[in-house]
Amino acid sequence: MFDWLENELATAEKKGEFVHLIDHIPIGNNHQSRQCVLRYKVLLERYQNIITAYISGHSHSDEMRFIREYYTNKYFFVNYCVSSLSARSYNNPSIRKARAAVRSAPDEQWK
Repeated sequence: MFDWLENELATAEKKGEFVHLIDHIPIGNNHQSRQCVLRYKVLLERYQNIITAYISGHSHSDEMRFIREYYTNKYFFVNYCVSSLSARSYNNPSIRKARAAVRSAPDEQWK
């Protein structure tokens, strides 16, 4: 799976494109192996210049998780975990409507 993702990210970078990563289980969840988490973090760090959003589900909570770099332990990325339509764990069912800003180059200010 990570070979495919790395290839897609590398292709997008070469083309000057930006990407959103959307997955089900957020990084660092107890359902993932340590190797899986480390590999994903390496890709997030390497391609942080083209990844404009990282969105996950699974937790059934509306929350943000801050991701640290592997070597420096500095925060470098935010994982937005979206709420769900189910009322699992006593959460209210919800839907979120969002708009994304578009930028044409990595160093351009958000419009």
